[in-house]
Amino acid sequence: MEAFCLARQDGQDVFIPLLLFAAWCARFGLVPDERAVVALNLPEWQDRVVTPVRAARRSLRDLDAPGDALRNQLKACELSVERHLMEQLAGCIRPTPPSDPPRGGRFRVFQEYCRLLQVEIDAAQAERFSGMVFD
Repeated sequence: MEAFCLARQDGQDVFIPLLLFAAWCARFGLVPDERAVVALNLPEWQDRVVTPVRAARRSLRDLDAPGDALRNQLKACELSVERHLMEQLAGCIRPTPPSDPPRGGRFRVFQEYCRLLQVEIDAAQAERFSGMVFD
């Protein structure tokens, strides 16, 4: 699953925490409040914070060892931002009891949550990912 996620992140600029959040909600029958999710302005966070920090970290790969410490700090910063956004998303879950959607329904719910979170992933990739998560 790690290789699948990193390939989507690197090749298609998919924001993996959102992909995982959509899968988590679909798997456990959790319902995010759409207005609360939209209010988080996730595309802005990705464009103005996550992407530049990730780009800076990646640009240090070409430097010699002295860049390692800074690259590790940027990686920690990137992960901290992602963790913060996941915590914010978790706060968007409606206070309803979790349900266990039917097996085939999980994929449909997962696709709907990807749409809500503006995660662009084609149907074949979504099906492959959901197979890793739901099976």
